[in-house]
Amino acid sequence: EAPTIVIDPTVKDGLTVKAGDTIVIAATSILGKPPPQSAWSKAGKDFRPSDIVQIDTTPTSSTLSVKYATRKDSGEYTITATNPFGTKEEHVHVKVLDVPGPPGPIEIS
Repeated sequence: EAPTIVIDPTVKDGLTVKAGDTIVIAATSILGKPPPQSAWSKAGKDFRPSDIVQIDTTPTSSTLSVKYATRKDSGEYTITATNPFGTKEEHVHVKVLDVPGPPGPIEIS
């Protein structure tokens, strides 16, 4: 049977984080027979685990974490699940907000 993906409902309609925070997107259910392979991508590039990117995958779920978010991390994130019977994609839009700089000196006259 072809893959199905369920995205965590708290991020399904989009995720907003502050710069420096961690982006966490969870696919809480990835099903199919045989069990599909899953991959996370953004703008056509697959994520690879690294110092800042963590991918926790079980046979039926997958969570992507991206630490130290910056504005360039904004965009559409895609999880793709593939097995011999098909491919399913789900998308989550992530927005990273700039952290305001420290307040300047206050002049008192």
